[in-house]
Amino acid sequence: IYTGNNLDTAYNYLGQNFGLKKFAGYKNISPNSFVHYMSSHPTQGDPGTRFQARNYMHGFNRDGQIVNPCTFPYGSVLGGVNCALVNPRFMYSGDPVTNFGWINNSPTDNRYMFNTGPFSLELNKPIDIIVAYIVGRGTNAINSVHIGRWFVQNAFDEYRSNFGTTTGIEDEDNTATIPNEFKLFQNYPNPFNPSTVISFQLSAFSHVTLKVYDILGREVATLVNEELDTGIHHSPFSIFNSQLPSGIYFYQLRAGEYVETKKMIIIK
Repeated sequence: IYTGNNLDTAYNYLGQNFGLKKFAGYKNISPNSFVHYMSSHPTQGDPGTRFQARNYMHGFNRDGQIVNPCTFPYGSVLGGVNCALVNPRFMYSGDPVTNFGWINNSPTDNRYMFNTGPFSLELNKPIDIIVAYIVGRGTNAINSVHIGRWFVQNAFDEYRSNFGTTTGIEDEDNTATIPNEFKLFQNYPNPFNPSTVISFQLSAFSHVTLKVYDILGREVATLVNEELDTGIHHSPFSIFNSQLPSGIYFYQLRAGEYVETKKMIIIK
């Protein structure tokens, strides 16, 4: 949006072929609200008019009232956080992995609206709205949050690098490819704090263990100990609520006769 302040600069990342555009006197705007609504709830139901939709866009309930994190029945504020200080316009802004902050507590008919603005659409003047739809599927709901965050960080890094690591392919093949070897990948990010993701691929159905060791060879965590199908798998590792100090650690994958170990670094 235009601010008129020459100290403000907006950026538009167009990729390696078209470069980076800068706009003095403008700034990129961020999301302004995130709301949860349901199909038939009396105050948090589907918007029936443009005015009700507008209320949701501002982060209110359908009737234009602020949602109170302290009393809203479909969420809980956990981890000792003062519910009166939670931003009501960003529903469920807490962390479900650590049960900290405002967390959704009910498996309702979940519908969400993610909003940004306000801004003006002017005739014959371009405007870019950048959206990323990112899905991460893990072994369960909480594991999927870890995987989703990893994909989000990758997408963010890719955008900020102006798509500098994206590579093309000469011949597109839409058929699924079965890995032809066992492989353990370097964790990402590395170094890390507080969490990282370790990925590996299996060329056959196998019983798999993935363990973390400190520099003295002592086991500090077991991330995987189960039978897994062929394909690529992702396993999160977090130091939330742990006493692991900064330093060098090793993670080891065992799948049948395949064994591989890699190094990772925790920084605090």
